Amino acid sequence: FVWRIHKQTALPQLRPHTITYHLDRYDDAGQSVIFSDTIVRTVGADNSWQDTMILPDGNVRTSHGVIKSPWTNQPVSADLPEHLGVKYVKVGSKDTKLEVWASPELQDSLKTTAYHDDGTLFYVQTAINVDMPK
Repeated sequence: FVWRIHKQTALPQLRPHTITYHLDRYDDAGQSVIFSDTIVRTVGADNSWQDTMILPDGNVRTSHGVIKSPWTNQPVSADLPEHLGVKYVKVGSKDTKLEVWASPELQDSLKTTAYHDDGTLFYVQTAINVDMPK
């Protein structure tokens, strides 16, 4: 569902982590939630990722790949806002049809808001748990 912003920059080895997301998909008017999903994203030390989506009807879909480019080149700093104890920066805008809270440490999203071409709300995916093994 999400697209990387900085495709030209090399990506260092990532910190392994698992993020559980709640996703709300909206109707074409962007007014009402038409379904909600749970997504569990696991990222390995080799930058591989696997998403497991649990659909409203109980079906499960998986996807996988390798993270090849960073969300942001901004370093982690003490003055950044936090979500679930993880620092983030805002990337994108409603004008680009995508707003992302991207963690510089994890190079992963903590919240993604996507819009249709006409500016109405398409979906909101929000991290509800972040697990980072020590």
